[in-house]
Amino acid sequence: MDNSAYKGSYNSLCYQILYQMRVDVDKYKDVCMKLMRNLEYYNPLSKYFEPTPERCNILYNWIYNLIEEEKVTEDIIKKCFEEYNDYKNKISSDRRCDYFSHIEQFEKPMNIILLDIFRDNMEIIRNELTRDYDSTAIPLKKFLCESLKIYKHMNESYCSRRGERNGKHTNICTKLDNFKSTYSFFRTKLGKLNNITPELDDIDNGFFDQCSSDEQKSLLDTDKGKNSCHAKEKDMTASVTISGNFL
Repeated sequence: MDNSAYKGSYNSLCYQILYQMRVDVDKYKDVCMKLMRNLEYYNPLSKYFEPTPERCNILYNWIYNLIEEEKVTEDIIKKCFEEYNDYKNKISSDRRCDYFSHIEQFEKPMNIILLDIFRDNMEIIRNELTRDYDSTAIPLKKFLCESLKIYKHMNESYCSRRGERNGKHTNICTKLDNFKSTYSFFRTKLGKLNNITPELDDIDNGFFDQCSSDEQKSLLDTDKGKNSCHAKEKDMTASVTISGNFL
């Protein structure tokens, strides 16, 4: 936060938000300031003030994990977005991130967010994999494995019986169809690795066994098996560089 030209303004804004909510200001102020800064609340001239869907997906991933880890509450995030949306409405700025509207569309929203992040960064992932696929220490190789697991599980759970879908299931299946189309193009650009990465209609256990084997080797090669890039699902996106993202 130290490099922000608006640090004092964000500090005052978050103090006001949290004080009015009667919550621990010191405990939650840093999260509030990071959120409002990434939303560029005080910087409407920034190119990130009207965020891309890709930038919003990274933000949603960060917020979701903070809530899951109980580092912030949903009520605080809602209050921050209320402040943000009120300001956006006042200046008639429609392009924005909207965390709750996004996650309410889906069951298991974190899975959809991760697939979106994978889709948004396929070129980065392709470059990483083609450079050194055989290495077991590539975080994005783990990300590929987990993304395909998510796709397979969600497709089988929500999209195999089209007549039984509800609204959220339809949203999920639309996302999966989009992911499948983009992934198919992704495979065509992998060169010789095209034969190693599976088609989504033909993901077998052999590929996932390879993923598990690679992960075990990677854990053995790290200090006491603790590798931050593999330990938790939330860290799989750590090597995806998002320009202008302060999280």
